[in-house]
Amino acid sequence: MPRGVGVVRKLAEHGVAAMQPRIINGRWCQPLISRRQAAVQRKKAIVEGTYGSFSAETGGWNPSWDPAPAPIVARPHKGHLHQRNRATRAAKIDEALLKQDKLYLEAKKSLLHRRPEPGFEALLKRLSSRQGPRK
Repeated sequence: MPRGVGVVRKLAEHGVAAMQPRIINGRWCQPLISRRQAAVQRKKAIVEGTYGSFSAETGGWNPSWDPAPAPIVARPHKGHLHQRNRATRAAKIDEALLKQDKLYLEAKKSLLHRRPEPGFEALLKRLSSRQGPRK
């Protein structure tokens, strides 16, 4: 028996149902024609020029038997992490900038309090805290 005759016979007997799984005795069974065999038969029909018509003697392929294309779901690109976090980062920076004047004044005050008080007592204290010459 030439190759592909069984596929043509099954297509002639069952049509598109030969390429779909079926339930027998409450259990799912494989299709009579595998996807590979169906693809080979379809390509053969295109090469031989019998695509678009089907007969049990010559074979061919009915275009309604073509598998439905998989649906394409368009989703936006995920983007880089720094692009996704840009809005929250900008909000955080704006919030910090609002506090900046207050923090600057507090830092300036702390610098003023760290300086020694001017006068003779501060000078004497500073000189007495130094160590003498090394021996």
